[in-house]
Amino acid sequence: MPPTLLRFGQVLMLLVLFAASGGHWMVLQSVAWSRMLVSYSQEGRFATAVVKTFDAQHPCDLCKRIAQSKGTEPQPARALEVETNAVFVAPAVTVIVRLEGISWRLKIPEAHGELRAEQPTAPPPRSAVA
Repeated sequence: MPPTLLRFGQVLMLLVLFAASGGHWMVLQSVAWSRMLVSYSQEGRFATAVVKTFDAQHPCDLCKRIAQSKGTEPQPARALEVETNAVFVAPAVTVIVRLEGISWRLKIPEAHGELRAEQPTAPPPRSAVA
């Protein structure tokens, strides 16, 4: 597959994920807040503009349209909750079959290792360039 086609597919997939997760509403709301911040800061102090922008008491027309459009968007289907008040639960039946002549004892191999008393050798010196 050509690298340009692969890159196009990756960008397209990111755009689809962005739109599916509601990223377009975030972008529109950021634009609305930026416009509100600029317009309110021209009227007075910047700190007052920030408070008026984010207090939800002074929404602009774009903010109202965004809230209205978000409300009309279909909600994702919720998982159904099922009541699990079981009156009777059948016990699980376990059957163990043992053939005659087979031992149930497991042989555990013993770990054999060599004990050493001397110190390990020092690692080789590293060059200053590496």
